[in-house]
Amino acid sequence: MKAVKKIICLCLALLLLGTIPALCASAAQTPAAPQKLKGVCMDGALALVWSRVRGADGYVLLKQAADGSWVYKNRGKPTATSFVDKKVKNGGTYSYRVFAVKNGKQSAATPLQMTYLAAPQIKSFTNRENGIALRWKNYTTAKQYLLYRKTSGGQWSSLAILPRGTTTYLDKNVQPGVKYIYTLRQASGGVSSAYYAAGFRHVFVSKVIGVSVKNSPAGVLLRWRGVKEAKQYEILRKVPGGKWALIKTVGAKAAQFTDANAPFGKQCSYLVRAIRPNNRGANSTAARLYAVNPKKPMVAVTYDDGPYRPRTNQILDVLQKYNARATFFVVGNRLTTYSDCLQREAALGCEIGCHTYNHTTLSSASNETIQSEISRTNALIKQYSGQTVRLVRAPGGAINSRVQNVVGYPLIQWSVDTRDWENRSVSKTTANVKSHVRDGSIILMHDIHASTASAAEGIVSWLTAQGYQLVTVSEMMDAKGITMQNDGIYYHG
Repeated sequence: MKAVKKIICLCLALLLLGTIPALCASAAQTPAAPQKLKGVCMDGALALVWSRVRGADGYVLLKQAADGSWVYKNRGKPTATSFVDKKVKNGGTYSYRVFAVKNGKQSAATPLQMTYLAAPQIKSFTNRENGIALRWKNYTTAKQYLLYRKTSGGQWSSLAILPRGTTTYLDKNVQPGVKYIYTLRQASGGVSSAYYAAGFRHVFVSKVIGVSVKNSPAGVLLRWRGVKEAKQYEILRKVPGGKWALIKTVGAKAAQFTDANAPFGKQCSYLVRAIRPNNRGANSTAARLYAVNPKKPMVAVTYDDGPYRPRTNQILDVLQKYNARATFFVVGNRLTTYSDCLQREAALGCEIGCHTYNHTTLSSASNETIQSEISRTNALIKQYSGQTVRLVRAPGGAINSRVQNVVGYPLIQWSVDTRDWENRSVSKTTANVKSHVRDGSIILMHDIHASTASAAEGIVSWLTAQGYQLVTVSEMMDAKGITMQNDGIYYHG
């Protein structure tokens, strides 16, 4: 007892001298306040961390409630130097206080006010012709979006810093078949959200190119260039007024498909896209044609020497009425005056061929004249109709081996001559068609004569009633499997 009294007296003496040994001070010292308190936005939560206070027994964390009161939060782990608050909403601002506790004494408060920003959700990845398009939900709390990218096994790198209100980004710096991994954050006022961390992997799949369509003896034949990273190809089709419909999925090694069940007699549009599991490439450019039924008879009605607006439009009215098509071999020096006729012919699906610029007899023309007559006319056809010429008909059918070699296009003759240019008679022109037409016939008429235009209704309606499909020359040749050569002469399909 005497020894204890001596120690107390010694402490009081030292206190008067301004010095307190650690043995006496430890019992009465208030702990230091926690330092380096900060908040970090997590995915769906706000994490608070602070530095450990030397000698502290534990910590008290308070959160300010909506009514202004302070609520004790870290009951589960009062000795931990971190806390995860899951009761947060995007854009909400939250106030916290952290105290250190030692021997029942509580330190001064370390305050923190923190705005929570949620991790942005990437809604979709879509292959475009020139890259990967990302789309995400807009957050009004974001002043910026921070977009990052890496490849499998690679390192994260900043891809773009985007302003508020941005919800899309097209990543053009991509390679086919490479798996890219993306993540996204929103940022505002020095605070950044957590990284978006779900469903962000995407392989760039190239757009299919080189899609072509043609009629064939088995149906509509599609061809395309293969895409290396494709696992399969999807083929879609639509008709005017309809929607795109998936009609077939074929294997990765396929580069063509025959649509044997096409809606024959209608204009069909097709597109092809390469696919991988849960990943589609961009749609190819659509390819269009009128589908010809190869199992039914067909004829190619042709008109020479036009266009001439009064007669040509009368004939086009009939073709439009019966959903029929014809081939018009036009004279170049008439095209500027009657360019509207070419536009209408093309719009109705008719084929436009070359009949020279000046209705020149090719068998007696020089090689240079032949080439000039054709090239001048073809350029105007392209200018006014958008069509690229595939066929030539020599005026009067006057051809020889030299013309055949110089022209450089298939030369189209005929198997049924209505002699409308000679008889100028509706009845005789019509009778010549009825008495000579066969499956595959090429019928010769001229759309500059009044009688020919007047005969169109009777001829087209009769051919339709007999079950003939009225198609263009090229459509008929394709449907019958005839490949026209540039030095070839053709009388029928």
